[in-house]
Amino acid sequence: MFSRVKLHETQSRFSPQQSSGELIAQLIVSESSRVDSLANRAYQLGVPLQHVHCVSWLAFSHSDADDENPPKALQSALELFALELFEQRTELWHIAFVYNDAFIVMTEEPSSGEIHRRLREASAAIADQAQLLGNGEWDVTLGIGTPQSGPEGLRRSAAEARVAAETAISSGRIGHIEVTDVTGLRRVLLDFYASPTSRELLADILSPLDEQGSDKAHAAVRTLLAYLGNRNSPTKAAADLSLHPNAVTYRIRNIEASLQLDLNDPDTRFAIELACRVRLLGRDSGDRD
Repeated sequence: MFSRVKLHETQSRFSPQQSSGELIAQLIVSESSRVDSLANRAYQLGVPLQHVHCVSWLAFSHSDADDENPPKALQSALELFALELFEQRTELWHIAFVYNDAFIVMTEEPSSGEIHRRLREASAAIADQAQLLGNGEWDVTLGIGTPQSGPEGLRRSAAEARVAAETAISSGRIGHIEVTDVTGLRRVLLDFYASPTSRELLADILSPLDEQGSDKAHAAVRTLLAYLGNRNSPTKAAADLSLHPNAVTYRIRNIEASLQLDLNDPDTRFAIELACRVRLLGRDSGDRD
């Protein structure tokens, strides 16, 4: 009887926040044609969508089975832990589950600062709790989006957070935190890297270099990117790489022979530079703590 009373109290206590969280989940994953109607419903529930939102995406991975989904009991217990944690904070918070993952939304007025730090702190605590509740069988990979305003900003931040989490998983960083930066280029690269099809297409361009071994291939990719990024200038590339220009020229000749591509063709240069940046993005993500 005591347990039932406590459960009823908890449900009454958090039901408004859970209802608005479910509505925000619909807003995040819905077709763009439904955004206006869902946003109006959110405003009616008192959700200040006009404010700044920052989203973290929690992707669950089972230690033994790739296709295993987190049990409902774990989700319910984790949601309760998060809601109790949010009560101790002054900002507006929501948590909801979607696609067998979870997301956390932190909402506040534009004048506040350090939103990334506070979102990361709370999200990391929830991720740690998920691992405890799952008896160590579940890892949670965190992706964190950038602060954005309004309903469309909320959707963009959620998309960034999800791509960041998927990128971390793709690069072998399961259980880590991947933060979306504020530059547009990295966001585009993250989209490419998170897509297996795009990643494979770009990897095919550089695949002949992999026959030399991992370390030599990595050195070749760095040389190639420095060369292309400096408009095919061996001198400028050499300065970036701390090499002699003749060494850069020698490497580029070998790379051209391996790839059998014309580095003077603009379209070829663009494709190769994109492939190099995506390749290094994956390696750099794997090297960061």
